[in-house]
Amino acid sequence: MVCAFEAAALGPINLASQRPKLRPPKGGRYITKTSDEIAFFSAINMTGKRYYLTTLGAWHRHAGRFANSHWLALGQAAPGDATGHFDPDEVTPILVLIEADEGAHLALEDDAAFEALPHPLGQKPISEAAQTALAAHGVATGATMFDAAEAVARVHPLLRHRVF
Repeated sequence: MVCAFEAAALGPINLASQRPKLRPPKGGRYITKTSDEIAFFSAINMTGKRYYLTTLGAWHRHAGRFANSHWLALGQAAPGDATGHFDPDEVTPILVLIEADEGAHLALEDDAAFEALPHPLGQKPISEAAQTALAAHGVATGATMFDAAEAVARVHPLLRHRVF
């Protein structure tokens, strides 16, 4: 089966047999895809990653729309505490890295419970509220999101900014 985007490889139609004559592309091989291969490749969604400050309850409300997400509870006990036990609830503030399609990110921007943080490769400093929430993890005043991501990656390595 030949896809529509490969129509350039088709030659003139032979009216006697109603079968197209195929000309090989410059490489000399024919390019064909089955309908299953086309369905597989069209089902792949493009996603993007973004950091947010929110609560665990707000994250739960939207979690079904995410391709992937990693979060760190910001109200947890300090590592030097005697008990070291932390029981998160729905109002626990979290820093979350969300991988989702554009529609999910637009929905999060419209939700007041989510504070979108700047892109890590941009040189914009994080908000004062974000700096205060992340101060326990060593994020200094005026830090960029890249600095903050590196600081929290000491606790949760999957929160480190990665291009691929």
